[in-house]
Amino acid sequence: ALPITLGEYAWDSKMRQCINLKRIVLPPTITDLKGSFGYCYSLEAVILKSPATATGNTFEYCRKLKTVKNLIPGNNGLNNSYIEEIEIDAAMAIGSCSYAKCLRSVVVGSKITQIPSNAFSYSKKLSSIKFMGAITAIGSSTFSYCYGLKRIDFTKCTAVPTIASAIVDVPKDIEILVPA
Repeated sequence: ALPITLGEYAWDSKMRQCINLKRIVLPPTITDLKGSFGYCYSLEAVILKSPATATGNTFEYCRKLKTVKNLIPGNNGLNNSYIEEIEIDAAMAIGSCSYAKCLRSVVVGSKITQIPSNAFSYSKKLSSIKFMGAITAIGSSTFSYCYGLKRIDFTKCTAVPTIASAIVDVPKDIEILVPA
């Protein structure tokens, strides 16, 4: 966990407002980003060598950061971020991605089995979510008020959980794909 040293650079979770930071590679020892990169306007790439949790406005106003892999959305971790795509494949709990204003696409890997209530609610630009494995439960209102949601894809899953309470106030023409 924090603080640690990356080469010559001391990591102390105070990367907020590093307006010239463009790219950072984080070692596997960092597992919680704890709001670290807010207001890093030039940040284009965060390379996570192992899954890490984003909590507390981690990427707030990072306008150039569009995709992060190995990211585990924790509570409020994507608030006010400009991230459009995340891939989640860690055997850890997903927290709230609600109000992720620019999030467009989510791929949920095979190690994730449950999505909590309200996880993506109010992510108004979210258009597609793809599940890759043994998803067993999706909480209520998970996709509520996701006005851009066009597709939920379960074709790579072994079973499809009940989702009726998860898709409240979404477009009527949403496409839900299930295994053949």
